[in-house]
Amino acid sequence: MAGAEACTYTTDEALSRVGFGRFQAMLLVVLGTGWIAEAMEIMLQSFVGPSLTLGTAPAGMAGGEPCTYTTDKALSRVGFGRFQALLLVVLGTGWIAEAMEIMLQSFVGPSVKAEWRVSAEEEGLVTSVVFVGMLLGACAGGLGSDRFGRRLGFLFTTLVTGISGFLCAFSPNYASLITLRFVVGLGLGASHVLPTWFLEFVPAETRGSWMAAFSSFFTLGTILEALLAWAVMPILGWRWLLGLSSLPCFILLIFSGLIPESPRYLCSRGRTSDAMLVLERIARMNNRSLPPGILTSDLKRRVDHKIGASSIFQFFFAYYGIVLLVSEVSNGNRSCASVGPHLTQPKDSNLYINVLVTSFAEFPGLLVAALLVDRVGRRVSMGGLILFCCASVVPLAINLRGGFAVTLLFCARSFSTGCFAVLRAYSPEIYPTSCRNTGVGVANSIARIGSAIAPLMTITLLENCLEKEAVFAIVLPLFLAGVGCAFFPLETKGRDMY
Repeated sequence: MAGAEACTYTTDEALSRVGFGRFQAMLLVVLGTGWIAEAMEIMLQSFVGPSLTLGTAPAGMAGGEPCTYTTDKALSRVGFGRFQALLLVVLGTGWIAEAMEIMLQSFVGPSVKAEWRVSAEEEGLVTSVVFVGMLLGACAGGLGSDRFGRRLGFLFTTLVTGISGFLCAFSPNYASLITLRFVVGLGLGASHVLPTWFLEFVPAETRGSWMAAFSSFFTLGTILEALLAWAVMPILGWRWLLGLSSLPCFILLIFSGLIPESPRYLCSRGRTSDAMLVLERIARMNNRSLPPGILTSDLKRRVDHKIGASSIFQFFFAYYGIVLLVSEVSNGNRSCASVGPHLTQPKDSNLYINVLVTSFAEFPGLLVAALLVDRVGRRVSMGGLILFCCASVVPLAINLRGGFAVTLLFCARSFSTGCFAVLRAYSPEIYPTSCRNTGVGVANSIARIGSAIAPLMTITLLENCLEKEAVFAIVLPLFLAGVGCAFFPLETKGRDMY
C-alpha cells in the first residue's frame, strides 16, 4: 500500500516475474502435439494423391472432379428400347405420309392429263412443281429446325403438307392444282427433319441398320398409296385420292405430343438440364440407367466435310426417273407401245399392279442395306448399291415392256431404295448438331433439282418414243453417282454425332 492506494500490475509483469518453468514446459509438449497432428494431415496429401489416381474413384468422382458424360454415351448406355420403338412408329407415320404424297403423282398425272387435256410437258409439271417446292422447303425447314428446334420443323412439314394436300382435292383448274402442289412440296421439303430427329435418339452402334428400318415406312407408304389408288381411282376419281392421301398427316398431329425435343439439340443450345430430363425419360422407358455423373455438352466440332452435292443430285434424278418408268411401262397410250392390251384409262389395273410389285421390291433393298451399313460402312454400301442399280437399268434400253421390264425395274428399285436408306443415315452424321438439319436441307435442295427435272425429261422422252434416250438419261447419272461415293471424304460408321 502507498498513500492508501492498492498497488497494481499487468499480466506481462506477472509472467515476467514467475518466468518459464515446469508449467510452460508441460504446455509446450501438449500443444506441440496438436501442431504435429496438423502438420501430418497436410503432408499426407503428397503421398495419398498419386495412389488415389491409380485406384478406383468413388461413383460420380474422378480425382476429386465430377464425372461427366455426353449424349452419345448416355444413348449407348440406355440402348434401343421401348422409347425408340415408339419414336420409330410415330415419326415413321410421317414418312408414310411423305411417300403417299410423292407416289400419288404416278396416278394423278395421267388422270389430270385426260380430264383437262393438258400436254405431256404439263403432265410432268404436276410432279416437277412438287419437287421445286421441296427445294425451297428443305432449306427453310432445315434452318428453322436448327434455330427453333426439331419439333417446330416437324409441325411445319406436317401442317403444311396435310392442309395443302387436302385442298388439292378441290382444285377447280390446272393452275390452282399446280399452285397447291407447289405448297405441298414446301411442306414435304422439310420432312428430312423426321429421319434426323429419329437418328438423334439412336445409339451410334446401330444407327445405320435402324435407319434402314425407318426407311421401310416410306416403302409402306408407297404400297398403301398404290392400294388406295387401286380402290379409289376407278370409282371416285383422282380428287378423292388426293384428299384421302393427306389423312396420315392429321393422324400424325394427334400423337405429336409423345415425342420430346432432341437431347442433342438441347445440348447444342446450352440447355443441358432439359436434355438431362429427356434422357432420364428415355432411361425409364427402356428400364435402363444413365451413366454416373453429369451430362455435358460436347463442344467439339468435326472438320467440315462436304457430302458430294453432285452425287446426290444425280442419284435423286435417277431414282425418280425409275419410279416414273413404272407408270410409263404400264401405259399403252404411247404410239410406240407394243401391240396388245393397252392402258387406255387410269382405271385399268396394270399400273396399280406394277407399282405394287416394284414397291415391294424396296424391302429386299432395305434388308441388304441393314446388313451392310454397320458392317462394311456407308461409302462402300452406297457405291455398291448404286452401281448394281445402274446394271439393272441398262437392259431396259433393249426392252421397256412386259414382264422383263418389270423384273428389271424391281431390281433397280430394290438397289436404289437400299442406297437411299444408307444415304439418309450418312447425311445427318457428317454435320454437327447445331447445323445438322440446315446441312441436310441444303443437300436435299440440290437433290430436288434432279427430282424436278426427272419427271419432265423422262415423260417427255417416252411420250416421243425416245425410249433408249430416256434409259440413258437415267443410267449416266447413276453411274456418276456410284463413282462419286468413292470420293466422299468421311466414313461415319460407329462414330459419335457431335
